[in-house]
Amino acid sequence: MPKVASELNDRGYETSSGNKWTARTVNKMLRNPIYCGRYSVAGVDDIVAEYRIVDEALFDEVTEIRHRFRQGNRESEPPMDERRKRRYAEDVLSIYRDFLHSTGDLPPSIEST
Repeated sequence: MPKVASELNDRGYETSSGNKWTARTVNKMLRNPIYCGRYSVAGVDDIVAEYRIVDEALFDEVTEIRHRFRQGNRESEPPMDERRKRRYAEDVLSIYRDFLHSTGDLPPSIEST
């Protein structure tokens, strides 16, 4: 989502409220069926052509891609292996310890681990 927001901003597009695009705004828009004309309130479902800014096929394709990535079925990037996760966590902890040490806020219990 950050890449899409960045691309929209680079092309000079603004949100309906005149703000810059954010990953969160793009995500909300890609999840909202109102943008393909699907209207659903209080058990009433309808298609409202005036609300449609993207066709249903594209919206459904984006939804399928979002679900595939959410479920961890990424074809482009395999999941991080356990050894790499552990090493990454140790690196983050080391950086955090260094930060606490530099501010003088390092508790003895963290210093010894």
